[in-house]
Amino acid sequence: MVVLDNVLKELSRCRLVIALVGQPNVGKSALFNRLTGKIARIGNFPGTTVEVKVGRLRGFEDVCIADLPGIYGISALTIEERIAKEFILKGYANAVVVLVDSTMISRTMYLALQIMEMTPNVIIALTKWDLARSRGIWVNVDKLREVLKVPIVPVSAITGEGINELIEIMVSVAKGENVSRREPLIIDYGVIEKYIGLIERVLREKAETLTKKYPLRWFALRLLEGDEDLENELRSFGFGDVVELALRYRNEIRESMKREAFEIIADTRYNYIERLANLSVTKQEWSRESLLRSLKPLLIESLRRAASALKSVLSLVLSFTVLFTAFLIGFIINLGFPLNLLLYSLGYSDLAEVVETYSLCSLVEMVFDYISNAVYPVVENVNEVLASLIVDGVIAGVGTVLSFLPLVLVIMLILAALEDSGIGPRIAIAVHNLFAKFGLSGRAIYPLLIALGCNVPAVMASRTAIDKLERLEIALTVSFVPCQARLVVLTAITTMLFPREPHLQALTILSVYVTGVLLYMLSSKIIRTIFIRDGEAPELLLEIPPLQRPHLRVVWWNAWELTKHFLKKAGSIIFALSIVSWYLLNFGPEGLTADIANSYGAALGRSVAPLFTTLFGIDSETAWKLGLAFLTGFIAKEVIISTLAILSELGVEEMISNLSVSQGIAILLFMMYYIPCLATAGVIYQETHSVKLTLFAIVYLFVVAVVVGFIAFNVLRLLMA
Repeated sequence: MVVLDNVLKELSRCRLVIALVGQPNVGKSALFNRLTGKIARIGNFPGTTVEVKVGRLRGFEDVCIADLPGIYGISALTIEERIAKEFILKGYANAVVVLVDSTMISRTMYLALQIMEMTPNVIIALTKWDLARSRGIWVNVDKLREVLKVPIVPVSAITGEGINELIEIMVSVAKGENVSRREPLIIDYGVIEKYIGLIERVLREKAETLTKKYPLRWFALRLLEGDEDLENELRSFGFGDVVELALRYRNEIRESMKREAFEIIADTRYNYIERLANLSVTKQEWSRESLLRSLKPLLIESLRRAASALKSVLSLVLSFTVLFTAFLIGFIINLGFPLNLLLYSLGYSDLAEVVETYSLCSLVEMVFDYISNAVYPVVENVNEVLASLIVDGVIAGVGTVLSFLPLVLVIMLILAALEDSGIGPRIAIAVHNLFAKFGLSGRAIYPLLIALGCNVPAVMASRTAIDKLERLEIALTVSFVPCQARLVVLTAITTMLFPREPHLQALTILSVYVTGVLLYMLSSKIIRTIFIRDGEAPELLLEIPPLQRPHLRVVWWNAWELTKHFLKKAGSIIFALSIVSWYLLNFGPEGLTADIANSYGAALGRSVAPLFTTLFGIDSETAWKLGLAFLTGFIAKEVIISTLAILSELGVEEMISNLSVSQGIAILLFMMYYIPCLATAGVIYQETHSVKLTLFAIVYLFVVAVVVGFIAFNVLRLLMA
């Protein structure tokens, strides 16, 4: 069983506990925010809410709301389903609110039936009530209440309709004051009923201890469905013979009905839902005139149908275009990139400098430069070392964290808008077949494109992954994709290697990007193959939501929650590493040093110098300077060039031009892929919660960079011999 210790500790302070349960995309997290005022992770991808969140019910400080993971059923096939099942069965909740999408009752009522078979303390919230009415869908709520005999409340988390009524009913049911049903729901399963009764009788006689924990009929039904958790629990109590009996009954059903027991049970539930929908749901028939007057809804529906069928090359191109355009806007706002490069190429250098200077990230840097310049002279009068620590360590560390804040927030706003609009799932489906060849799902397109601007939000975007393994694949390998900071180094080095040869410069830059993307995707395939022998890609099963205008409130909730998480978790890690880096670059064996060549960092650079002399044939004097430049590049990749400029007496151009083409390309490739920057390493740790995996990512990227550089060096040397 799943351990819920942290959640239970929080809930122990509450007089009443109410659980929210629902399928992904039914509006559960948005409703949680309405009920508690606390921001939870919201998204339009299945399984977005992956942990139990707890908040206090508005107006009731002693009543807690537990937001359980989004699930499609209580089958115990996933960790989310196990958490929800254990939470309900062990009685942690005084009442359970099951969310059913009022625009798709036939497709979202299944989970509600399963939970009503487990417990009678159920309230059904019909979500998206405003959207249902706008589409001409009318639900006879009274008829539903009459048949199901549980409280049913239509609500809209966006408009707030029905929220107060729902709160009142939730509290009364949790107190035991408004209970319409005393026993769990009983559905007639026809031919299966005989076997349910037989297993009930055996359980009552042999496993009395367990039947006190679980509803007897539900227990028997789940054994016929093949619930492995319950089977293992029976065996642990010495009732393996009951498990064997259930297995024998399942075999009998298969032989006599030519179908599996779980299929018959599922079909019976769906037939029940269909009858229920026929009794209570009607959809307004639109006349031709009304359709003409409702041009906007018609266009949205047409787009929805067209988007759901996007499986051709056109859909792939369109998906890349939409994402590329969205993230391009985000990068221009935050970094000025690549608008600055375009303006430079067109000869508008002054305008390009304005774009660079007044981008959000540059403005943040300007603020911290101003603070540093103001603070340093004051503190220097007290103590020079303290001044360096505060300015180059503390202020620089905070500045590093906050310089990423605008980019992370804007990227997360874009992602949230794509998800809430329904465009995101369609893009994932369109590119899935391509990415599946590399052990990834279509969702991996997000981190890839985000990484072109910055690897930090790209690693954070691994949360859109289908399963934990895919999330691990993305978090550990997306740093291969060159970011905007590395483009600065890439452009500078290629210009020095190939002066007055723009075609070779362009070819080199393109090759670096293509190689980085291939390394990301191939490495993902390797990781999946290590953990799963056949390396099969995760299966993309998505409930396609309708296309809609993104709700600004939901988009903000979603984006701010992730950004806040970045500040709290990754920010503290980045800040700590900044202090460590400051020490390595400002202290040496003789203590504080003004010459970086005498620092511990330089000593580390000299320790890796043999790598460059042995593999790439570079002289030892140049090699240690490259080693130190790569160390400072861990702090920020764009610092590589400035470090080389400080260390090189002849200038960076002269140092690079003294290298052969094969050496230059090898060093360039190594620079692009060798390790993630400090901020990215911090976020990798935040997402994996593992020092070992973070170190693995650093070591893996380093080894691959060495191999790629070594291969390029030797191939080019042979071709140019």
